[in-house]
Amino acid sequence: LIQTGTEAHLVSHPLKWLQERLPGELFARISRSAMVNLAHVREFHPKSHGDGVIVLADSTELVVSRTRRRQVLAALTRDAAG
Repeated sequence: LIQTGTEAHLVSHPLKWLQERLPGELFARISRSAMVNLAHVREFHPKSHGDGVIVLADSTELVVSRTRRRQVLAALTRDAAG
């Protein structure tokens, strides 16, 4: 499922397929089941077990997995600097 604010689109491909087609400087994989547009990330909150939570511009909260945390933080830092 791709959520675009007000619309939802059902996609029958794996997330990896979508990840390979989206620009890596604009999108980040945050878990096995989710990707986000970095332009819509407002905040990142680390959690005690190595995972974290990102808050989107519309106040939606999404979990960032432990295995993706470092990559997501690097992408957010790169996005803020660019």
